[in-house]
Amino acid sequence: MLIPTGTLLARARRNHHLIPFLTVSIPEIAEATVRTAEAVKGRVILQIEIQSKSSPEEIVFLVQACKLLARTSSAEIGVHVALLDEDKLWLDYLCAENNLSLSISGPLAHPRGKGEQFLEEALKAAHHDEIEILLTSQHYVGLNRLLEAAEMTAVQALITPLVPPESARSNFSPGHVRDLIKSVKIPVIAYGAEQLRPATRQQLMKAGVGGSSFGASFLDEAFSAGLRTGLRDRSVATPSRYLRFARKAVASAVEPLLTSI
Repeated sequence: MLIPTGTLLARARRNHHLIPFLTVSIPEIAEATVRTAEAVKGRVILQIEIQSKSSPEEIVFLVQACKLLARTSSAEIGVHVALLDEDKLWLDYLCAENNLSLSISGPLAHPRGKGEQFLEEALKAAHHDEIEILLTSQHYVGLNRLLEAAEMTAVQALITPLVPPESARSNFSPGHVRDLIKSVKIPVIAYGAEQLRPATRQQLMKAGVGGSSFGASFLDEAFSAGLRTGLRDRSVATPSRYLRFARKAVASAVEPLLTSI
């Protein structure tokens, strides 16, 4: 069933779980993710990333495929679109697609105040539809900056790296994250979770983080590895059987995220 992102985040926080935002690049990966969620009775948010080089036809098809998979699934599935560039045409299209959540880089991507107008346009466009707007940053910006961003916007959640870059990782303290969670009063999702150790994700969960966002490489690599395994099997002669290997590899990557956190 297709569930609003905000509802899933609220349930995850109430049950002390991290709900994964898993970036899917093709419908086959989305389907394998949904089937895995059904098998383990887990909750997951299918995430689609849109950049300037994205193909409109492929993105529209993927959005519709993800929504259909979610609606017809017995598991609780959210569909989230990460708009990584300030593109008004994409914004208009996505805001017409109800039951989505949409993340905007906005002021977190432009520390000097740029991007706020586009964020305001997104909030205004989504107001009359069933669209939830989230504020995202692809880069670590520090806790003070996040506090400022949460105060000046009316967004549903923050998606941001919560662990400093490798050079400053020794300064990471779950206590600082816990203070952020208490201060912003909206869900906070850890961006770039595929780069974090499971133990660090557990620390973030205990600190009150509501979700973890995994980039496209996480499931793309699993799918590709499974496909290569199928191609090496000389007894396999049809594309549908090759895809079984790929779907199984995706399931193996997804299942621990739905059962261990």
